[in-house]
This record gives sequence, structure tokens and C-alpha cells, in this order.
Amino acid sequence: MHLLGAQTTTKVFAAPRATNEDCYAPHVKKETHIGRFVMCDGATTGFAGGAWAQELAAAISGSEGKIVWNEVVSAARNAYNARFNPEQMNVFKQQNFAKGSSSTVMLVEQDAAHANLVHVTAIGDTCCFAVRPDGVILKAFPISDPADFAKDPYLVTCTDDGIRFLFDEQYKDLFWKRDTWDFSELAGCRLLCATDAVSRWIGQNTSNPSKIAWLINLAIRKKRKKAYAKRIQWLREHDGMVTDDSTIAVLSV
Repeated sequence: MHLLGAQTTTKVFAAPRATNEDCYAPHVKKETHIGRFVMCDGATTGFAGGAWAQELAAAISGSEGKIVWNEVVSAARNAYNARFNPEQMNVFKQQNFAKGSSSTVMLVEQDAAHANLVHVTAIGDTCCFAVRPDGVILKAFPISDPADFAKDPYLVTCTDDGIRFLFDEQYKDLFWKRDTWDFSELAGCRLLCATDAVSRWIGQNTSNPSKIAWLINLAIRKKRKKAYAKRIQWLREHDGMVTDDSTIAVLSV
């Protein structure tokens, strides 16, 4: 896989330095070739969702070999906890810190033996799509119906209980969604990853592929950060996109 381009902008258009709780991280295998790409979206309702998302993305992307999920999540939590000192917080912040932070996870991995196969793992409502250059969507995962974005997603939470539920046999099917795509059957398609605001908008506009193609072209063109931010703001004001941190990445397989 190759990362063709990625763009992100915050929920507050007038404050470009505002905290962005979305993040992404490629795992570079050789030169520009990547075998793994991860995107996370930290929950605004947590103590520091953006920080937790960053640590999750870094731990997953940086893991060598086959991912051992309980080890990766534990490493991310240790790194997250090391960022903060509760003893220096007031009581209110200490209480919020104890409640923890949550994030989505979207991981795409190229099969080590079969380059056309891509394994997709998702927790939450960050999505990936198989999309033609003209913007036509052929696959969407884990959400294909835009109405489902109204539901509260299951997330990766950094508390003891959150991690216990994540790996509990009784609940694992609620959290973990997995699929494998064969790009030999999706000739010419690109792999698109996006956080929920962009994913929902894409799902609402599958009958207007030229609009999706335009957004993809902004994502893969270099030095288009301001143009992407302006386009996202226009879509928020005029075309029904939800106001939230908005991130998109486009990969070739």
C-alpha cells in the first residue's frame, strides 16, 4: 500500500490551532510502502480523547509483526498515563481523568503473503471505503447506512473496565468488526479512510460520486490544507456535513 495523501481539519474553522482529536499513522515498511495504516478519533466527552487517540495510533502503527492487541492497548494506556500527573490536578480534573478517555480505531493491513488482500479491523465509527477514481463507492465498512451514525458507537476506553470489556469473550462481537477485501476484484479502486463526520457525509452522497471525487482530489494534492479546510466548512454550512474534526486519507493497494 502507498499513502497517496491525507488531510485533516478541526471542528472550529475559525480556530485552526484548536485541538484536533483525530489522528492517523502509517507503518512504513520500505521507503514509501506501508503495510499498515491506522486512524483514530478521540471522543470529545473524555478527559483527553485526542491524546488517547494519538497513543493508540502510535502503538498500533509502531507494533512490529502481528499485532497482539492486549499488549498494544496496554502500551498505549501506559504512554497516555505518562502524559499526566493527577497530583497536579484540581479535584474536578482528577475526577475527569479517572473516568478515562475513549477513541475509535480503524486499521487496514495488507496481507503479508497476498498483496491484493487488505484486512480491515474497526472499533467505532471511523470507516474505510473502496472507491473508484470517479468517486463511486463499492464497499464501506463498518458502517454503510448513514442512519447508523446516529447510534453511540462502541469505543476503546483507557480505564481498567473499558479494557476488560474490550477483550471479554461475552462482549467482543460488540466491539470488534473485521473484514477482508480482495482488491483483485476491485481493480482501480483506492482505499479511503475517514473519521465519522466525513464518513457520514460520504454515505449520504453515494448517488453524487463527483462530490466524493472532488474531496478525494483535495486529500491527495499536496499543500492543500487550507483548501481542504475551506471545503469542509462549506460542506458543513451548505451540504449537511456534521461539524466535527474531519479527517480523510487515501491509499493505493
